[in-house]
Amino acid sequence: MGSSLEKYLQQIRDATSKPGVYAYRGQSSAEWSLHSAATRRLTENLGDGALIAPEFSKVYIDYHRETLVDAARTRGFGIETGRDISDLQLLAKLQHFGAATGLLDFTWNPLVALWFASRESDSDGRLFVVNANDPIHVAKLPGDPEGQTIAEVFTRADNEPGLLYWEPMWSGDAVPRILRQRGVFVIGRPLLPTDGEIIREIEVSKDDKASLTEELRWLDICESTLFPDVYGFSLLEGAKASAHVPTPHFYLIQGNQFFQAGRYEEAIYAYDRCIGLAPCVGGLYFLRGNAKSAAERYGEAVGDYRQAITHKKQPILGLGRTENYATFSTLVFMAYFNCGNALVELCDYQEALNCYNEAIKMDDQSTLSKGQAFYNRGNVYLDLGQFDKAINDYDTAISFRTDGVISPGLHFNKGNAQVANGQFEQALESYRLAEAGIPRNNGPIQNRESLERMMNTIGTRDYQCDFVQSPDAPIDRLVVQVAGDKVEHVNVIFKGRVGNTGNFGWQMVGGEGFSGRRGFVFELVWDQKDDASTTTPPVS
Repeated sequence: MGSSLEKYLQQIRDATSKPGVYAYRGQSSAEWSLHSAATRRLTENLGDGALIAPEFSKVYIDYHRETLVDAARTRGFGIETGRDISDLQLLAKLQHFGAATGLLDFTWNPLVALWFASRESDSDGRLFVVNANDPIHVAKLPGDPEGQTIAEVFTRADNEPGLLYWEPMWSGDAVPRILRQRGVFVIGRPLLPTDGEIIREIEVSKDDKASLTEELRWLDICESTLFPDVYGFSLLEGAKASAHVPTPHFYLIQGNQFFQAGRYEEAIYAYDRCIGLAPCVGGLYFLRGNAKSAAERYGEAVGDYRQAITHKKQPILGLGRTENYATFSTLVFMAYFNCGNALVELCDYQEALNCYNEAIKMDDQSTLSKGQAFYNRGNVYLDLGQFDKAINDYDTAISFRTDGVISPGLHFNKGNAQVANGQFEQALESYRLAEAGIPRNNGPIQNRESLERMMNTIGTRDYQCDFVQSPDAPIDRLVVQVAGDKVEHVNVIFKGRVGNTGNFGWQMVGGEGFSGRRGFVFELVWDQKDDASTTTPPVS
């Protein structure tokens, strides 16, 4: 049994630990009160304050008698098989066709209630549990028509239970639905109590709804089995009902829409269904990889990008490689690029380099795309401390921008690589270019000013530059050894690099950029003949 279903079944076991016969109701939104449709209809007209008015019980009875039962009998709806039916049976009939009555649908089956609580995945749901054998608070309605009048049902004496339940004798097309749902009506007189000892509540997280629905489907609890009659089928397939078409194209559109709305887990679930129906289409794995990357499930995203490359011969639904080579090639390039991004987030730099290398090898891509691959690979080299390679990649990325529009982050990261490499004059120029590109960003300004202070401190002395990466320390260090006399200690901090270019998208499913990396601190070491081992104190 799946973990989500078992979790809620355990909560149900806890709520029903005392001996009894329990009825359940599931509501798809936890924000809804446990009110009947009649109560909701009346409060929409009278306001919520009407519920505490002493006259509300009278209004409730009059509504059921005059607005519903008497008016329905006038139209001939109170006769079946040539006989008058009771007021309660007539209310049940009216509710079956959508009238707002004081009858609340419960079920003897907790799985059915869980299914109703799992509908509409954009909010938490709620499950209500009541013990029908509670002799103080709950009573069973009699089966004879004389006990089923509006007055008998909704009028409550002080010493009588506040809740009633009723199992009607059904006829006609409602029988299959009631049998499948194991339905029972619970009736408040007029309202249902909010006492947690009488009606227990279990919250159903919206994050569990998709898996719960799927697990219940395996147990044959779904729309088609719970609504087997013509009316139920038509209601489920109405214009306001959630549409469901079990085809890969449907789930593809659904997944893309969820992604665009930022609902990444639901997008992943839709892509799962799509891939289950079309497992050889590489583009579907690519899209699911983007959703997993956006959800920060980077390890799983890497697996999907590699699957996209494995299934590259069919990049999208209905289109093979021989029909459109450009689409096939673009998919492979983007899969390698995005896979490299995910690997960087996992700090698997060598595999990330391999992915960027594969993307760069593809000569048929646009210069802009190739430039982004060089930029991201340069960032990996910078993180690895291979500064010459990083600078070369940044220069290549700049050369690919034929439109003359160069990302300020490119110059900024190049400046950091040049500082770490001891190329201070060149770094100043890079920071100035970055500063011109993003004048309101204090990153290039801070690093340029930090570099100028550092250069003013060491002057024209000979120096040796060493960049020390310290995984266990809160910040990396740029150690500069200066020949000559002892100089004043300077606290200079550089901001870290700008993050990688975000994932390439397809069919409107792309990705935002990634976070940058930590900065580094300048540490000055002087070399004197009489005290060669002396260093400045660490920067706090």
